[in-house]
Amino acid sequence: MIVVRFAVSVFVEDALLENRRLWLWIKALLGIRSSSKYRKLQRQVEGEASWPPTNHRDFAEDAKRNRKSKTYVNPAYENSKDD
Repeated sequence: MIVVRFAVSVFVEDALLENRRLWLWIKALLGIRSSSKYRKLQRQVEGEASWPPTNHRDFAEDAKRNRKSKTYVNPAYENSKDD
């Protein structure tokens, strides 16, 4: 009897609880979407065609003098390895 209970618990855990593909299918079937702020922002960025901006440089403004400074807002694209 203990062996049967163990086998059933292993099956339930592996086939139902740990089956990511099954849970994703159920969520898609029911139309459930994450309501976290991160996931909402991620969906918004995925739908925006102009993201990430790679064809121009953005400079930070100097608040004291109201002019452009030499500091980049996003230096990650300045030294890309694709060049």
